[in-house]
Parts: sequence; structure tokens; C-alpha cells
Amino acid sequence: MTESIISALIGTGGVAVGACVQFVATWAKTRSDKDTDASRLLIEAQRQLDQSARDRQLLWLWNRELVDAIWRRAPPPPPSAPDGLFQDNDDGKE
Repeated sequence: MTESIISALIGTGGVAVGACVQFVATWAKTRSDKDTDASRLLIEAQRQLDQSARDRQLLWLWNRELVDAIWRRAPPPPPSAPDGLFQDNDDGKE
């Protein structure tokens, strides 16, 4: 009877150690995946920020052309929008 109790305790200890090892391995993998996801999000945010800055600069230039045309009392049509305004230059989508 003592042998069966000792075997049960050893088995229970093995299961507990195995569960702990599994938990640590899963936690480490999940953590590295989250770090990778965070870096991808930062890269995407930087790309969008750069695109917004380009669009803002093009809008400012276009606005300046429109104001100049108004002050000169230029006849219609007004200056056209600059090429590349609101276009995602990274993958060609508008």
C-alpha cells in the first residue's frame, strides 16, 4: 500500500511539473508574439504618420496655389489637385 501511495505522489508531482513547464513555454511564446505584434503595429503607425505628413504638405501647397489664384483673380478653372494626394504610395492603393 505504501508503494501505491508513493507512486501516486510521484505521478502527481510529475503532472504538476509538466503543467508548470507547459505554462512557462506557452507564456514565453505568447510574450514573444505580442512583442512582434507590437513592433508591427509601430511600423504601421509610422508608415501612416509619414503618409499623413506627405498629404498635409501636398494639401498646404494646393491651398497656397488656390489662394494665389484667387488673389490674382485668375479665370476658371482653379488649380488642380497635386498628383499623389491621398494615395498610398507604398502599395499603390488609393
